[in-house]
Amino acid sequence: MVVDAGGGKYSTITDRAWHVLSNANYSSLMSGYQSGHEQVLSVVNAVTNACIEGRDEPVLFVMHCTTIVVDENKKESLHVLFQSMPHGKIF
Repeated sequence: MVVDAGGGKYSTITDRAWHVLSNANYSSLMSGYQSGHEQVLSVVNAVTNACIEGRDEPVLFVMHCTTIVVDENKKESLHVLFQSMPHGKIF
């Protein structure tokens, strides 16, 4: 099963939790909440392996046009489920 989360202007993922399928060839200037600095992030299409309670097999979760943070210290996905709702996805 593959779930396409759509992406959108607020989606952000990390390189440790996601596999990049393709680069969108553009970037986005990001400023984290109260971070005090800005960074330029690449925009990519990516996939991750998600486990869903009650399912025996994992699900491939695909994101289109999402910014990606490259940081060895970040282990989580960063994608928040409500960011997929405008694309008609319910979790």
